[in-house]
Amino acid sequence: MLRNIVLITILIVILAIGFIVFNPEPKKQQAETSSLVLVQGNSLMAISSPTKVGYQVLGAIIGEREIDSEEERRVVEQYPDLYWASKYESNFDPKVCNNEIGCKGGMGMVGFIASTWNSTLDRMMCRDKYDTENCLISYLPKICDKKIYHPMSEERIEPVFNAECNLIAGQWLYSNDGTDHWGTEDTKWGSYKHWAKYVRTNY
Repeated sequence: MLRNIVLITILIVILAIGFIVFNPEPKKQQAETSSLVLVQGNSLMAISSPTKVGYQVLGAIIGEREIDSEEERRVVEQYPDLYWASKYESNFDPKVCNNEIGCKGGMGMVGFIASTWNSTLDRMMCRDKYDTENCLISYLPKICDKKIYHPMSEERIEPVFNAECNLIAGQWLYSNDGTDHWGTEDTKWGSYKHWAKYVRTNY
């Protein structure tokens, strides 16, 4: 009788050990992360949720931020290099003029002045003195390819106040000339001094 009890006990122990060995506790499923990354131009965009985007602007990774407007979303998703310029020049308002000296001090999403807008169009389209052997015509919708002159219309219908036109020209300018058109650390004008701490450039 005692022998049978011992044998049964040993059998139970063996079965228990076998169950543990061959049926380990399943690993907890790892929670989905927001570390998926899209490469867009020279910028990295980490996907988190439909209303938040982490992004890299001018080489500096900025944390997650709430998207407050469709124009801000446009900049984050399509023109991340221009995020801080747009933030400080217009706060993503395509119809805005410089709040200190008016439209002569800057217009639209990235704060173009008239002379820079006009010369940028000529450079992009290889016109006049920019019509050189090495010049390559850049993408520019026809609606955007219109020079501007002061005073601006009260309705602000000029293409510099069109968000897409302003950002296309602004991206071209940034890609070719860097941040100098928004000022430098040594200038008293321009918005660069306000957002320089957020970015790192190679210019």
